[in-house]
Amino acid sequence: MSVTIISKAKAVGKSSVEYPDGTKDETTEVVDEVVVDKPMANVGLKVGMTKNIGEFESVRFDVSLYMPSDTDKESLDRTFKRCDKWCEKKMKKILKELE
Repeated sequence: MSVTIISKAKAVGKSSVEYPDGTKDETTEVVDEVVVDKPMANVGLKVGMTKNIGEFESVRFDVSLYMPSDTDKESLDRTFKRCDKWCEKKMKKILKELE
């Protein structure tokens, strides 16, 4: 008798903006969810930027996404590219909102 362990893996994306007064807006969203019956890698990317908003003040924002991936090279590369695109899209949205 063999036992198959099935688990649920989630891709969770986060973005945060920290304002000069110390307040912080954070959002978390589940980008994808998969049910797997094998070990998976966790591929991710975190990017951040500090933007000068004048008068010696700046705003800091960070975006990250970590996703489950198969462990072969092609899957890892594909998952990383997906993380990169998602993070880039979120960064552009935040920059646009700050203008």
